[in-house]
Amino acid sequence: MGRPELFVVVPTTHAVLLGGYQRRSELDGAVPECVHFPRIRRGSGGAAVRVGPGMLYVGLLLPFPGALLPSTEEQILNRSVRPVLRAMTRTGVLTHYFGRDFLSAKKHPVALASFAHDATTRHTLVETFVSITEPVTTHERASYDGKSAATLTELRGKDVDLAQLAEHLAKEHSLGLSVPEWPNETHAATAAGALEGAEVPWAARVDEAIGPLFSGRDAQGKLRLGGELVASRDRVAWLEERLDDATDDELGGLVDEAFGAPGVALFGVRRLASILQVVREGRARAPNRLKD
Repeated sequence: MGRPELFVVVPTTHAVLLGGYQRRSELDGAVPECVHFPRIRRGSGGAAVRVGPGMLYVGLLLPFPGALLPSTEEQILNRSVRPVLRAMTRTGVLTHYFGRDFLSAKKHPVALASFAHDATTRHTLVETFVSITEPVTTHERASYDGKSAATLTELRGKDVDLAQLAEHLAKEHSLGLSVPEWPNETHAATAAGALEGAEVPWAARVDEAIGPLFSGRDAQGKLRLGGELVASRDRVAWLEERLDDATDDELGGLVDEAFGAPGVALFGVRRLASILQVVREGRARAPNRLKD
């Protein structure tokens, strides 16, 4: 990955895109109108989004967090969504970012943003899902703090010109624009494909600033960390590889080492103690590895 790349896609079909660490069971009963939509895992972490022809996907690939604007790992969303805010504002709807995982217009969430990051390579993917005529989320979320989701069309009071918005996005990013077909196996949110096969419900839950964290074993018996987590993927994997063999007294040090080092991205988690708590509870409630 040599330079930043910008991708803008209008989905042609409806689906629910789970965050990179979520399980399908997290949405049971939460979005009844989406019960028949395929559930697909996307590249970035965070909360599930509903996509379809009424929204716009904006993908920004970065060789490192500061490749487009000066940024540290702690500032990935804060800096990366600024061109999107300006482009959306140019449609006639003043849009803001207040440090959570959504963009706000007229006090309503109007887009959801998240990212994937690798601490070793520093490669970063920022994904923004913009509500044009359909809200990308319909269920209540802790991050929204009681605010209801809205669309650009209803807030603007008239239709949004998608081609013009795409031009604004390219100009504000100072990048050429790629418009791949949906889904795109390399860059779009649906790279992992539809989720199939057995899924084990999570064993433990701890609520955090953006949304819930979970832990529990997967179908192969491996203890996993998940939920609306946004963190460096390689550091999550590093921690998961050590959870089963660690003593309870060692868990705190492992969590600190996984997420407390320089260059590690962790978003929406106020306290590492929340990760430690959910991991401990997950191990206690699902103590035995599943047999092959």
